[in-house]
Amino acid sequence: MNEKVTFKVPLLPPSVNQMYKINYKTKQCYLDESVRTFKNQAIFFIPRFELKPQDKVILIFEYHGKFFNNDGTIKKKDVQNLDKCLCDIIFTKLGADDSCVWCLVASKFNDTQEFIKVTIIKI
Repeated sequence: MNEKVTFKVPLLPPSVNQMYKINYKTKQCYLDESVRTFKNQAIFFIPRFELKPQDKVILIFEYHGKFFNNDGTIKKKDVQNLDKCLCDIIFTKLGADDSCVWCLVASKFNDTQEFIKVTIIKI
């Protein structure tokens, strides 16, 4: 039987487009403050789940939030830009490499609350 874990993170990650900032004077690249804040907060909602180096997993991300502007147009929040930051923090917490991801399913749901429902399934 496949092992799985489902949990909820009560905030949305910043887009990968916001992830890194560059100081052109010092030629340094660094994580944006919004990313550090998200990682520091989100890590507490990720439960322990044992992954071995040979394990393969399916990730299911359900992003809930306000994805429409007041005029009914779609906000520019791509799910693939949200996935990177979330994957990084999940696999940091689990002490595993994200190369074990065999399949990733990500969906957006327009909602009044912002949260992410995450399911990890070993296959």
